[in-house]
Amino acid sequence: MKKILFLGAAHHQCPAIKYATSRNYHVITLDNLPTNPGHKLAKESFNCSTLNKGSVLDIARKINIDGIVAYASDPAASTAAFVSDHLGLPGNPYESVKVLNNKDLWRNFLLINNFNVPKFSTVNSVCDLKNKLKDFEFPVFIKPVDSSGSKGITEITSINSSAQAYNHAKSFSLSGNVIVEEKIYFGDTQIAGDGFIIDKRLKYKCFANENFNIACNGIVPIGQTFPSSLTKKDENLVHQETQRIIDLLNLNFGALNFDFVFDEHGKLFFLELGPRNGGCRIPEVIKYYSRLNMIALTVENAVGNTIQNTQDFLPNGFWASYMIHSEKRGKFHSIDIDRNINESIVEIEMWASKGDQVFQYDGSNRTLGTCILNFDSKESMSIFFSDPCKYIKVKVT
Repeated sequence: MKKILFLGAAHHQCPAIKYATSRNYHVITLDNLPTNPGHKLAKESFNCSTLNKGSVLDIARKINIDGIVAYASDPAASTAAFVSDHLGLPGNPYESVKVLNNKDLWRNFLLINNFNVPKFSTVNSVCDLKNKLKDFEFPVFIKPVDSSGSKGITEITSINSSAQAYNHAKSFSLSGNVIVEEKIYFGDTQIAGDGFIIDKRLKYKCFANENFNIACNGIVPIGQTFPSSLTKKDENLVHQETQRIIDLLNLNFGALNFDFVFDEHGKLFFLELGPRNGGCRIPEVIKYYSRLNMIALTVENAVGNTIQNTQDFLPNGFWASYMIHSEKRGKFHSIDIDRNINESIVEIEMWASKGDQVFQYDGSNRTLGTCILNFDSKESMSIFFSDPCKYIKVKVT
């Protein structure tokens, strides 16, 4: 029986763990939160930070694993690559994964290799930020270089907000490093989605429109809608440029999580290209929408079973993921689902319990639950996402 180590056992990582248990693999979970639900699904678990590369390597070597997965986790993806490099397991080069996981290294990589990239600079203090902002055009984003889930990001329109934005970003940075970059004005919408590399080629991809709630901060995605609004021409360009990144970084196999835009002049800008499956239940929605099983591809390839998708790619209908969230701070009481949207809900999971402290949605860590929805038309899907908290109302006291 093959042993597979999952880095992280949070709610959003359970789908991959469940798949592996259904295949009768010996599942081991590891993170520093023993109460995470994924641990209950595993044969054994370890209480250790997924960021502690040396300790994770020691554990992986001791229990003699056959594969390692960092499902929907940017920070853990670097650790998985570190371990696979040392143990000769299926994976991608550690140095390449570091580039994809660090906004500073990523922006420099894009610049050096003639990809479109916004003006940016790494900053190491409030004073440094204020000095460098003299050469930037507002608005700009202040971001931690190595966080995930859109945590710690602030858009500012003047230098007056720079100190608060810097301190906020630094508080979410694992390394304490912060980056500033000019805002990209894009034409239609931000695009998300997942892809999968097999034998160094981008074999599969499926894209969605990203959706936001400006009543919170308009930066953190609240869900993705399939199909995307990409033209075939633009989709082909994304495929071509993604393959160029794969070649330059010598990526072997595995999931990719996309975030990109086309600016007002039609130029492609990669915001992120995560070396892992997407959060927000993207792989699960993709399976409903297109029959592409990204979770199976991730787990099977991680243990050396180089499988292709076993079903035809058949995109169909109007599908969405939705992150249940609060627009204000308080104590969670309940959710009220409008009867007009109830029939569209295919799956719903609530992570918050009555009495839990909740906050305004400003990062993926503020998610209270998730939905997968199926709509009868593009119009009805658009109506829901124009004001989703009207249809799935979080009640707080």
